Amino acid sequence: MTEKKKPAVPLKANVLTVKSTKLPAVKAKREYFQFDAYTEAARVLRMRIDVIMASVALEKTADVSYCDDLQSRYAAFAAGRELFGRDEFYRMRKTARQDMNGTWTNHEITRRVVIEKIGLLIGSFPNAAPHNAETYIGLLIEEIIAANPSVTVLEATCRELRRSKTFVPTISEVLKELHAQAEKWSDCLHIYEDDIEYWQQERARLIAAADAKAAKDDEARKNLEH
Repeated sequence: MTEKKKPAVPLKANVLTVKSTKLPAVKAKREYFQFDAYTEAARVLRMRIDVIMASVALEKTADVSYCDDLQSRYAAFAAGRELFGRDEFYRMRKTARQDMNGTWTNHEITRRVVIEKIGLLIGSFPNAAPHNAETYIGLLIEEIIAANPSVTVLEATCRELRRSKTFVPTISEVLKELHAQAEKWSDCLHIYEDDIEYWQQERARLIAAADAKAAKDDEARKNLEH
């Protein structure tokens, strides 16, 4: 008896459809500009630390004089990180996996957050009409979840693409920007209070050394004059 062949099943994009972008958005008490303020706080904080770090390496003191606002800069940054990196945006895995910086972690960005961000990204282009929207959006979501970025990195990626592209970006373009943003944010996202305390101490040490040297030079000058 000849065995009947089963009918072929058409390939689908892992049960993800365009409708998935219509899921309720993750609610947060924030305004759109707040992420831009968070980004600026991160940029200035990183710049301040880089100046102190370079000055320490060269034992150079002149450049650290304007870095006296390190604590307030950190406070602004930390407030943004807490707002945009809340636990509700992640799920706990039973097994660890790597994030975009190669760190092993049990935290993974939730599918719901990725769907929301991608839905807003694609919807922001008035000419958005992928040839196969279901496959494009489905695979884009899967690629992002596989990359496992932080919510900060994903939001920064979406904003940069919205502001720089005139057409819907390809998956490769999204991933390229995602990796660029992950590299840009990698150091800053891991700055904490003890780091700020350390760099404040180093700044104070450099200034004290500069003051001592200036006093010594002044004393030497006075001795020469007499």
